[in-house]
Amino acid sequence: MERIDERTMQAVEKLRCTNLEAQIVRDIASQTGATPEEALRVYYTSDLAPLIERNECGLQFLDGKYLADEVLEHADEASNEDDDLARAD
Repeated sequence: MERIDERTMQAVEKLRCTNLEAQIVRDIASQTGATPEEALRVYYTSDLAPLIERNECGLQFLDGKYLADEVLEHADEASNEDDDLARAD
């Protein structure tokens, strides 16, 4: 039986992150009816994407559906703020 070393653990964490990101993007597309490309754009422009990629705040241990909901909620808030700014001009 082989020992699990640091390099193996890093590879597992990278794979886990990739799978989580794929799940988030699938859930965004499913919930919104967006194309995969649109869902990718929504996810990668979110504030959560870099945090998940860097394994910060323990976000990588949360459920993908929950994180997709968070991404969409924050995207809606940002969109509403943009609309408010446009009306103010």
